[in-house]
Amino acid sequence: MMKKFFLWILSVIVTIVVVLFLFAVFVVYGIPLLRDRTTQCPEMPTATVKYGILFYVSKIAKNGLQYDDLELGDDFGYNSGIHGWEVTVYVKSDGKRIGRYFATMACDERVELSVDQTFKAE
Repeated sequence: MMKKFFLWILSVIVTIVVVLFLFAVFVVYGIPLLRDRTTQCPEMPTATVKYGILFYVSKIAKNGLQYDDLELGDDFGYNSGIHGWEVTVYVKSDGKRIGRYFATMACDERVELSVDQTFKAE
């Protein structure tokens, strides 16, 4: 009888720990994604847009430039005229900007890039 009681207590404690762990995972990962949504493209969090654009630019930039870092410009935002996100992406080497792309990501995650041919490296 005592053994069953201790097993029941142990199972209650394990259940509480598991529920608290799952709640912590939701707080750490779920809430920021829910909070980071926009009204223009509700199915796509802005973190997803930024990651998608940087991932795509990193693949393209490797072909033409030796770089250390990619930097999103301050102009990040949704453009209702094209139904997509727009941002300027700077390619950096040794802390200096050496290239500039104009990136657009549609809500279906298609990315288009334009290289700024007039950009002068720092």
